[in-house]
Parts: sequence; C-alpha cells; structure tokens
Amino acid sequence: MAAASRIAVATIFVSIYAFGGLRTDLPASELLVGGLVILVLAASFGAVALLVIRMAPRRVLRLLLIPDLLCAMLLVAGTGMLVDPLYPWMIGLAMIYGAGLALRESAFFTVLVALSYAAGHLFGHVGHTPPDYALLAFKTLAIIVTAMMVGDVSRRQAQREMRLRQSQRHYHELNDRLSRRLSELRAISEITEIIHSTLDFEQVGNLVLEIVSKVIDLPASALFVIDKRRDETLYSASFGITPEVRKRTADSYEPRMQPHGEDTFACTTILERGTILVVFCASGERLEHLVAEDRLLLTAVANDLTIAVENSELYKLTKRMAITDELTGLNNYRFMLQRLDDEIERARRFGRTLSLLMLDADDFKLFNDTHGHVAGDVALSELAHVMQSAVRDIDVVCRYGGEEFAVLLPETDADGAFVAAEKMREAISSHAFADADGHKDQRITVSIGFSTFPHPAPDREALLRQADDALYAAKRTGRNRVRAPLAQSDSSQEEGRAERRKPGDI
Repeated sequence: MAAASRIAVATIFVSIYAFGGLRTDLPASELLVGGLVILVLAASFGAVALLVIRMAPRRVLRLLLIPDLLCAMLLVAGTGMLVDPLYPWMIGLAMIYGAGLALRESAFFTVLVALSYAAGHLFGHVGHTPPDYALLAFKTLAIIVTAMMVGDVSRRQAQREMRLRQSQRHYHELNDRLSRRLSELRAISEITEIIHSTLDFEQVGNLVLEIVSKVIDLPASALFVIDKRRDETLYSASFGITPEVRKRTADSYEPRMQPHGEDTFACTTILERGTILVVFCASGERLEHLVAEDRLLLTAVANDLTIAVENSELYKLTKRMAITDELTGLNNYRFMLQRLDDEIERARRFGRTLSLLMLDADDFKLFNDTHGHVAGDVALSELAHVMQSAVRDIDVVCRYGGEEFAVLLPETDADGAFVAAEKMREAISSHAFADADGHKDQRITVSIGFSTFPHPAPDREALLRQADDALYAAKRTGRNRVRAPLAQSDSSQEEGRAERRKPGDI
C-alpha cells in the first residue's frame, strides 16, 4: 500500500510538471526538477524494497526519511510562490511516518517533516516577498498535530487488532485443548466400559491400547503389567509393533532405549502400586514429548488396567479352584463331566473311540485307620502324581470323589484302555507310600474298571455306569486288578454299587 501510494504521488507530480502545471519563470524551477527526481527515485526504491526484496515497512520508512525530507524541501521551495499545492502531500507524508513507526520515532520524524515544510517555504522566499510567518507556523504545527493524532489512532487500532489476534489464538488453543480433553474423556469412558465388560481381560487389552495410542497420536506402543515381587509379566498388550519387538521389550522392561527399526523404542513407568508395576513403551522421541495431560490419561488407564488385571487373576484363580481338587491338584468331578461331554462329541463327530477308567484305592479306609488321615491325604496326593506320570499328555486324570479317580483316554479303544489300566495299576502297586512317620514302606493297590465309547457304551451315562460296574467287579473278584464291562449286571453288583461311596463324597 505504501509503495503504491509513493508511485501514485510521484506519477501525479511528474505528470502535472510535464503538462506545465508546476512550471514558473522563477529560478525555483530547478528546485522542482530536483525534488521530482528525488521523489521518483525514492518511490522506485520503496517499491523494490517492499515488493521485491520484501523488506520490513518500518525499515523502508527509516531509509527513505532523508530522501523524503529533501524532496519535500525542494518541492515546497520550488512551489513556494504558488498557492502551496504541496501542503496536503506534506500532511500525508507526516501521517505516513506518524502511523508507520513507533511512538518516539513517529514524533521525531513528524517534527522533521514539519520543519522540512517550513524550511522549504523559507528557502523558497529568499530574495522575494517574505512569507506570512504566523500562517506558516500554524500550518507547520498543524502538520505535527494531525500526524500525531493519526499516528495515535493507528497505533491504538494496531494494538486492538493485536489483542484481537491474541484472543483468537487463545480461543483456538482453548478450543483445541477442550476438544482434546473431550476426546480423552470419551476414550477413558470407552476404555472403562471395555475393561469392565468382561473378566477375561486377555480379549480386550489390545483394543484398549489401540484407543489410547490413537488419542495421544502414537503409531506404535506397548504396555506391561509386571509383578515386581515375582519378576513376572502378568499382562502385556501392544499396538502397531511386531510380537518380536514386544517380547524383547518385555524381557528388559526397565526404562531404557530398545531397538525398533530405524527409530528407538523407550519405556517409562506410568504407575507403581505395591508390587504391581505398569510400564508403557513407545517411540523414544514421541514418549519424550508427551504432555502432562497425556501422562494423566495414561495413568488413569493404567489404574483401570491394574484393577482389571487383578480382577482377571482372581477370576482365573476362582475358575481354576472351581474345577480343581485342592488336595491332589487334579481336576475334579465337575470338570470330568464337562470334559467327558466334549470328548464324546468330538469322538462322535470324527468317528473315533474314547475310553474311561474308574479307579478306587483298595482298603484305603484301613490305611487311614492305621496311619491317620494326614498320612492318608499325603498318600492320595502321591497316588495322583503316580497316575499322572503313567498316562499320556492328552489323557485327563480327575479325582472322582474320596479315594476314587477317573481317567479319560481320548482316541483309545478297549484294548488300549486295558493296556493303559494295567500300566497304571502296576505303577501304583510298585510305588512305596509313606506312613505316619514318613517312612516310605507302605503299599497301596487299586482296582480299575473301564468302558469304551461308542461300543459298548453309546453315551455318557452308559460309559459312566459300565466303568463303575467294571470297577465293582474288580473289587468283588479280588481287588488289585483291571476289569472290562460285563455283558450284564447281576443283582449283587447293583446292591454293592448302592453301598459304595457316591461321587463327590470326600
């Protein structure tokens, strides 16, 4: 705008002079020419400095001060005998300096412009009729006052615009922060709902971390809940990284740099409560520039995760205790029935066989009466250990009740079941059990009965009944032996089975 104004003024003055508007017969014509030349040069320099070199406007004004003053003096002196046609231009020049510079500079430069106007008139009237000094002083003072007033208004306007821009920036910053906080609150609400939607936390951990990583703009991250006392990772989740990097980071969870491609992967502790430590890992540079609000979000999530992991561990323990016999560590009767249904369904679907062994310790009541129930409990625990060591990994050993046990043999026919039962019977009969004093010199034998699905047992009830009948037959015919299902049960077997201990009576 300033460059355009200068060019316009220079063009107007040169045009007026070219068409004779400013020509006089006075010697002052040379002053006009000099002033116009300086005006054109100053306007050209200002245009180049502002539009081409991109120089700051205030610096351009400072550089053009001397040319402007000299030009003003020459033009005023050259037109001094006329009706002062340059007075409006002088006021405009003073206004430019008054509005374009700081307060002290504008006051100083405005005074210089006014003095240049007065000096031009005085110089232009040398040898001629003296000017009206009172009028000249008034017009000079008017230049200063007008420029100062315009400058003050301009500076106040600039200050208001600056405050407005600052307020707008502050508003946008507050709006951005508010939007971010709302996103974090929504994320926390969503995470809390996900965490508390199930006790099986393994299903939701990675989803929780994905939400957190998106809220705080992390392309890859990992989180570990660690039991410091046992030096064990209770839970881990990752988002955007490979399992190999996650495992390598978990193995050295102390907050230090970890290799991660071309970037670095760093870890930091975000929560420490009792023996529980929560470690968050991400890109080292991004982790370093996390703001306080991001760390607060991570801490809130870590609190929920810790509670969820603790609840999940309790849930797993309760679930395990519900299907585990406390004395022997074997699965209990409830688990056996559930697993038996699953194995029968699988055998039926794929046309396979399934066998069930029923075992009972012979004369175990006599062992308890002789050595005490404490030694009896130890003997049952050892018996369970011997049974587990005598079967395959796919076989399932359960405590049926009291001194009775059951063994599921997937994909095993009647011949295979007999071999497995004999192997187990021999292993138990050859094992030395401890007496009340801890001396391992006691022997315990077992009677075993078995049956096979789908023949002769077509369903679960038949399988259990036939294996139980075979077990009673082994007991009745001498103990310490294996019996297959009988073709039919006699009345004595039915009476004997009714007298035996029922499942679950411990």
